[in-house]
Amino acid sequence: MFEMKNVEAVRSYIQRNGVQCEWQNISGCLTYWNEELFALAKKRLCDLREVAPHVAKCIDFSEDEEVMRRHRVRPECVGMMTTQHDGQLWPYKYVAFMAETLIKEGMLNVQTHTPVTNIECSERARMVHTPRGLIEAKHVILATNGYTSRILDHFRDLIVPIRCQMSALQPPLRSTRLSHSYGFVGFNTSDPETDDYLIQRPSQGINGQKRGEHLVYGGGRSYAKYKTVGESDDNIIDPGEADYLRRALPQMLDLGNPKTEELVASHQWTGIKGKSRDNMPWVGRVPQKEGPGWQTGLWLCAGYSGHGMPNATLCAKAVVNMMLAGEDSYDTVSNSLVQNGDLPQSYLISHERLEAAQQLPMVT
Repeated sequence: MFEMKNVEAVRSYIQRNGVQCEWQNISGCLTYWNEELFALAKKRLCDLREVAPHVAKCIDFSEDEEVMRRHRVRPECVGMMTTQHDGQLWPYKYVAFMAETLIKEGMLNVQTHTPVTNIECSERARMVHTPRGLIEAKHVILATNGYTSRILDHFRDLIVPIRCQMSALQPPLRSTRLSHSYGFVGFNTSDPETDDYLIQRPSQGINGQKRGEHLVYGGGRSYAKYKTVGESDDNIIDPGEADYLRRALPQMLDLGNPKTEELVASHQWTGIKGKSRDNMPWVGRVPQKEGPGWQTGLWLCAGYSGHGMPNATLCAKAVVNMMLAGEDSYDTVSNSLVQNGDLPQSYLISHERLEAAQQLPMVT
């Protein structure tokens, strides 16, 4: 439900402000290519219908080949789930619009090429160390996601950087635009943590022809030639993942030309996601490295595990509300956020959660 509220918050902001970021209301299609993983997904949906029927009613599943054919999914697929009320956008254009607006209004000061190397906390202030000098602040929010452990060493095994790869693929000449966004789980792998995802940019014409634009496709981590877990360098293109991303889609979707075996990539890039050890974002006060206390004036909002777009907006709003209320009112405000559905209880940072997460398997 929280992710649905995030989608609506993003949609509302874009429509209210006329943000040109290729926003589209769209349905989602999550495909499964492994019997065991699909059985697990169906069980989870049944459980969801028991505890949150208002959410589950937006999700359906099918194993019917004709239904999958209409969704342009190849018959080798074991089954699929469809969701309603989704959206897609160009994230950079969305974020750039907000940053530009705030800068023009004098509400934001962006210091580029100024990496933070350390933060010292005292009762009086937070001292942010950078190569260009010190910045003194009453409060500091770390919205650092996959790079969090560079500043908070005690989160090194709780929010782990993972390098992920993306591609912008040119669709075949006879291809018509896809009507859904897609996820692909268990294609040539039994690891549910290495699922792929796909959206297609709106039709604006390629080479003078009016059809769906680039297929923006990411994943293939199980085919990586290089180490990905614990890696924070996004200047690297992995040749194993790149080859997989060019070849996989024609094997899973009907793209209009059955002879197509490999797509042309016009762009390839990597990015760093912050994988949370317990699969939930970390939102709230930062605990001290040792002991039961908290680091005064230091806040965290990170660890989205690849689900940043349907989480980050309202997570950021929640942590700002906590900060503005002050640490003396932290418990009251955080409890109110949870009770009002403005932040899941499982996202809140607590010492109990830290201890529980450290007992879980390491991120892989």
